[in-house]
Amino acid sequence: MSKPPTLQQIADRAGVSKNTVSGALRNMPGYATATCERILKLAEEMGYRANPMVSALMRNMRQSQPVASQGNLAYLHAYGNLQKWNSAPFSYYLFEGAKERGSLLGFHVDPVWLTEPGMTGSRLTRVLRARGVKGLIVSPLLRSRGRLHLDWDMFASVSLGFSLWRPVLHRVATHQYHVMSLVFRNLRHLGYERIGVLFSREMDSRFDFAWEAGLAVAAGIFGSMRLPPVVVTEQMGVAQLKKWLDRHKPDVIVDGGLGLDRHLAKLGMEMPHEIGYVSLLADGSPEGAATVRPDWQALGAAALDVVAEQLIHNERGIPAKPRTVLIEGEWMPGATVRDCRKRSVARNRSR
Repeated sequence: MSKPPTLQQIADRAGVSKNTVSGALRNMPGYATATCERILKLAEEMGYRANPMVSALMRNMRQSQPVASQGNLAYLHAYGNLQKWNSAPFSYYLFEGAKERGSLLGFHVDPVWLTEPGMTGSRLTRVLRARGVKGLIVSPLLRSRGRLHLDWDMFASVSLGFSLWRPVLHRVATHQYHVMSLVFRNLRHLGYERIGVLFSREMDSRFDFAWEAGLAVAAGIFGSMRLPPVVVTEQMGVAQLKKWLDRHKPDVIVDGGLGLDRHLAKLGMEMPHEIGYVSLLADGSPEGAATVRPDWQALGAAALDVVAEQLIHNERGIPAKPRTVLIEGEWMPGATVRDCRKRSVARNRSR
């Protein structure tokens, strides 16, 4: 079977520009009826066939109006029913981002509970097929290095974050590698000199160890700073934290999923006047804390775009060349850090 002609080949035969051919094939206004009819007839003779999904999506993007349904997609999550998403609001916002983007492009997105009692991979595949699902968005799982067993050949798919270890799908994630350097840069700008970093290995593994890698780079860039030793642990008690604080005397703590703000409160340490505090996890961090906030809705929308692109190109199954889309987070200074530059200048003068 011969390959269909390109727009440029049709334009060369018709003696017009490629843009004219594109506009005529999409029935855009501003082109003479006779020209459009001639180009359409020539395109048909040459064997051109437009992808109806591409045409619908392009028309929708131009008009910013909903299009006819392009199919059903499933948002696979591990956080129970929608009422239980209060424990993981980021998952709700990821879903909302995907849902809103799907509405714009003509896709209906339904949440599906991965860990529903009695749910197996084969049963989930049957459920998805019965619902006419064409594509899957896999929400972050409860733990890192997760696996999902489905008939992947039936679906276009993407995973949010790195907690899904096998299979390796296309991914959309916050650029966690940049998070650490973003934190260091802003703390440095505020005048902090001794930045103490303590984080959970489990949480870091959910981000493909991007915190650890970003920390190594940040420490190299800001090598002149007096950095306390990094603590990587899954638990830290109040007494253990006090011992570490007394020994290393940081002026700010960067907390990666250990809930150290509660320990600081028990120790009677007032933030930010006695010590600064930054949470690497915006979701679940104390109200008003300094953090790097992901744009969860943008992540959900980007995930839907990745699935839509696969459907446009009739791609299904585990990709041979997985792609990763990274979206930057936003530094939120919050009320747990302050400008220490005047204090640093005064201290240097006293020396």
